[in-house]
Amino acid sequence: MPEWDVISWNVMISFYAQAGRPEDARNLFDAMPEHTLVSWTALLQAYSFGGHTQAAAYTFSKMPEINSFSWNIMIAEYAAVGDFGGAKRVFDSMPELCRLCCNTMLSACIRAGNIEQAFCLYNVMQERDTVTHNAMVYAFARAGYFEESKRIFETMPEWDIVSFNAVFETACANMESLDRLKHAFMEIKETNIISWTILFQAYAQRGHLDSATKVFETVPVEKNVVLWTAMVASHAHLGKGEKTLELLSLMELDGVEPNQVSFLFVLSSCSHVGLLDEAFACFARMVEDHRIVVSDQHYCILVDLLSRSGELKNAEKLQHCWC
Repeated sequence: MPEWDVISWNVMISFYAQAGRPEDARNLFDAMPEHTLVSWTALLQAYSFGGHTQAAAYTFSKMPEINSFSWNIMIAEYAAVGDFGGAKRVFDSMPELCRLCCNTMLSACIRAGNIEQAFCLYNVMQERDTVTHNAMVYAFARAGYFEESKRIFETMPEWDIVSFNAVFETACANMESLDRLKHAFMEIKETNIISWTILFQAYAQRGHLDSATKVFETVPVEKNVVLWTAMVASHAHLGKGEKTLELLSLMELDGVEPNQVSFLFVLSSCSHVGLLDEAFACFARMVEDHRIVVSDQHYCILVDLLSRSGELKNAEKLQHCWC
């Protein structure tokens, strides 16, 4: 086998990084006759992908040269493990800011709930792209600052579907008029499953289940588990146990795999109207057919249903098994 050059070594370290094998990446790195910036960055990435924050920080501190990609890896690593202070320390020590690192730090601020810091960073950024604008629009939207979110949206040089969805979701939370909501939805240039789910929930949460159902039935894209579960939830809130069971079956027939939350709503609605046998049959489907891990909430609903059905001994037995 011919002798490896530095590019071959770097490719293999990157391979181990992508494969989640930081120890192998480190062994290969130590065996290299010489290291380049790419070698150091690949090793840093290996530790970051594996969630080894301390090892990544140590590697970062030993790097003879650091590029924007390496800075970004460390900011993202600290943010991923919830260490906002660590992310900020790295960011503040950068000799020169770049758009990539600013966007990552902006997301870290938003994730930590520091909307004011995020907005301060947004204002001082010399370069912004769609990712930058979307992050701020979404942050203000989620925090309930409709006017601020809309203001940034209107100043964006270009919009994408993420931008529209963030503003539309905020509009849904702030508008009472269903006609205005429908008009706002029609203004979205491009829609996806998220847009339709937001519209569905806007109708359902205002008690207009017929309109919500029409939205559900006319969705032009493939329905996912979030939309199906929202449909189940809208009927569960009204105590329509048999309807939620029917919707669960339709979801399965549609090729959509129900999740923990889907079954939680179905069991809750069955409990509300006293469908004891149906609830336990549904529970069996959840465990045996879908291999879903049972949560405390699932058990709690069943114990409550048994108790209210007069099955006190069975309720006590289930509670002992659960505990």
